[in-house]
Amino acid sequence: MAHLSTLVLGAVVLLVALTLLFSVVTLQNVQIKLNDNKLSPKIRYSKQRVAFAVTVTKDGKYMDGAIVLKHSIDMQDSSWDVSFVAIVHPNVTTTRSALEKIGWTIREFTVPIKSSEIHGKELRETIDKTGCCGAAELLKLRAYQLTEFDRVVLLDMDTLLLKNLDELLESDKEAQFTYDHAMDSPGSSAPPMQGGFMIIRPSQAAYKRLVDVVREGDFRPGTGWGGSRIGWCWGGQTIQGLISYYYNLVDRDNKVILDNCVHDAMVSTKNCRDTDIKDIYSIHYTVCQKPWDCRPSDKPLCVKMVAEWWKVRQDYEEINGFARSNGPCKRSREYSQVPY
Repeated sequence: MAHLSTLVLGAVVLLVALTLLFSVVTLQNVQIKLNDNKLSPKIRYSKQRVAFAVTVTKDGKYMDGAIVLKHSIDMQDSSWDVSFVAIVHPNVTTTRSALEKIGWTIREFTVPIKSSEIHGKELRETIDKTGCCGAAELLKLRAYQLTEFDRVVLLDMDTLLLKNLDELLESDKEAQFTYDHAMDSPGSSAPPMQGGFMIIRPSQAAYKRLVDVVREGDFRPGTGWGGSRIGWCWGGQTIQGLISYYYNLVDRDNKVILDNCVHDAMVSTKNCRDTDIKDIYSIHYTVCQKPWDCRPSDKPLCVKMVAEWWKVRQDYEEINGFARSNGPCKRSREYSQVPY
């Protein structure tokens, strides 16, 4: 009996010792994770998720831009779990299958609000005729509803990524964007945002507040949103004016204004023309014409930016076994569509 008691006691002591040893090892592993995590004091058990998203309001010739944009993102090493999302209007039909084929996940949404639902007379009567796309551009607000992701990078299809955006993704601010200084009007209290590039921390609450601002429709001739002197410009009735107004006056401490010479770079202002191409994170082909339109520029930086698009295209073609294209075109008849 005494011998049995001794054995039981020994087993208990061994079990306690093993438990303590396991606890020490676990704590050491946690400490290693904490030390390795230089960007946040939290332990990360899985990668944070980011969606690179585009909006499609109607069918059109978007594929070359969509293919090369996606490949430019694929080329960047990122510590984030990257997804590709196309926010698509119900009227879009023929473009869907092509986008899915090259790796974009389709998410169908209607425009958040119809012009007939807007209370303010000025906005209700003008929003459908403003900017590139009228009220349809408000489809971009749906990016706020992609709450399965930690961040959403909202891009136009005529953009290109040259460097990863991980440092920007770590910001806890709800919105990061550039100003479109070239579209600003004299006497404004803040420039419009540039609608081709925006980093969002998704939030259903922010989405609702933004839609409520549009529904109220306090947009005034000459002074824009709420008479604030924000948004009285081309496209100011939709995203460009709305986002600038909201994050300058409604939720002013929840934004980061990025350097427009290196983010969403367009060469639209004189101070950006001498920017080193090596310093640029993303390009937006507006002032520097779209590479597939074959319109050579007399601006040296634009020439370099267009050349970057062709480099990415050629890399895509080589990796996927397609014939390598020749490079920047000078006439539309020289251009051939990107294969997929």
